[in-house]
Amino acid sequence: IADDWPHNRDHPFRPMGATEAANAYEMLLPERLRLRPLGKVAFLWTDDESNFAGVYVDGVIPERIVILDHEGSLDTSPLYRSAISFADALKSQRTTLTGWWRIPVDFPNSGDEAVRPAGQAQSATDLDAVNHLLSLLDGDLTADSKRAISYAALSLVPPDQSGMLAAWVYHRDTFIASKACRMMGCKRNLAALNDLAQLAETRTSVIRTDAIQGIGLLGTPDARRVLLKMVDYADHFMPVIG
Repeated sequence: IADDWPHNRDHPFRPMGATEAANAYEMLLPERLRLRPLGKVAFLWTDDESNFAGVYVDGVIPERIVILDHEGSLDTSPLYRSAISFADALKSQRTTLTGWWRIPVDFPNSGDEAVRPAGQAQSATDLDAVNHLLSLLDGDLTADSKRAISYAALSLVPPDQSGMLAAWVYHRDTFIASKACRMMGCKRNLAALNDLAQLAETRTSVIRTDAIQGIGLLGTPDARRVLLKMVDYADHFMPVIG
């Protein structure tokens, strides 16, 4: 992997040396504790802008890559299947002007990323990981641990299996419900349109915003018609579906 890594700084992330990685490991203790429900993470890359990428070395989603950004996102879901996939994504385009957050990903997080399609075998592996994650939710966990596990499941679930988590748009944890709204749209779960429309009209402002984004991400004529009925929001979200 090291020999094949894109070392020119047209690509924002670079491998850290052993001492630098050890220092980062100590510095990122709070973040490592937040990631612990999903497994131990070795942080091996940095963009020299206080953002770090690491690989899960154990737990239920080993080898997946997570990126911690300095703005402190609480969603620690993996973005890539492996270090090789991460390197391939970096090499796929010049990112100096657009930033690392515009690099294509294997798994969506916010919902507005460019997501690379998965093969059948990859989707099967992802589904196995999701089922393993869901089994953990039956344990005696803190609210933060349940949220981290649920976030990861929503990111990893294959689009054609996203219906198994569609009910989470009504999750009692509004943070999980918000991400579920975006993921149902990002993964083009067309059956979720009616639920998203209802949430956009009746739920709290946070849920409403994410439900509207989810509708926009569906990108269908029916989704467009729903948005057009929301006069106060349509002008802002129409660019999502072009």
